[in-house]
Amino acid sequence: MKVPAALAAGNIVVVKPSELTPFTAELFAELVADAGIPAGVVNILPGSPVAGAALGGVGRSGFGKEGGRHGLEEFLRTKSVGIG
Repeated sequence: MKVPAALAAGNIVVVKPSELTPFTAELFAELVADAGIPAGVVNILPGSPVAGAALGGVGRSGFGKEGGRHGLEEFLRTKSVGIG
């Protein structure tokens, strides 16, 4: 799971669990609450794959990689303007 690394980097997380195993996400939500993570920092989005596709995130399917690539290119472009 990539959630701990994302939280450590200061990100808010949306978890889209498989529709075949919805209760694992419920247990995960309980662990998050027990750990004292504030409400809204970790969000659970249950539903079909259509719900996950609407997020546009990068998952095992690779959906959204182009957006991530664009973000990286933009970051590198802005950071390299002053070099040279």
